Amino acid sequence: MSAIVTIIDSPLGLTQYVVAWIADSNGSVDVQFDGRRNQHILGLIDQLKTVPSAGVAPTDNYDITLVDRLGLDALDGEGINRDTADPETAWPNATLGTTHTLDVGTLGDLELRIRNASNGGAGLAVIQVLPGDVAASA
Repeated sequence: MSAIVTIIDSPLGLTQYVVAWIADSNGSVDVQFDGRRNQHILGLIDQLKTVPSAGVAPTDNYDITLVDRLGLDALDGEGINRDTADPETAWPNATLGTTHTLDVGTLGDLELRIRNASNGGAGLAVIQVLPGDVAASA
């Protein structure tokens, strides 16, 4: 299992956490987002993008969760059953009929968990985060 995290800050205040990952022999990846690595996820999670590798793609319907200290999925189940071939985008915690009303505010220690991705399955997971003050006014 290996993962590289790149943090991209935009001039608009959006932050993207780009995780390039390769699953272990169990088809799993665990990535810690915590203060010890200066990788806190600060703000409100707006979007999850997944891009399977063109080389060794993960198994169809692999799962991604972003688990907090209480064991709750900050992606609200939107990372479950990702596609083996096509990029996908999800908006966790969006309320239908509104402009992405978000109910997950996160501050700190989270663990990205990828499961059922097959031995050596690889891809990108991009978590887009709104700054707390922007999301609170939406």
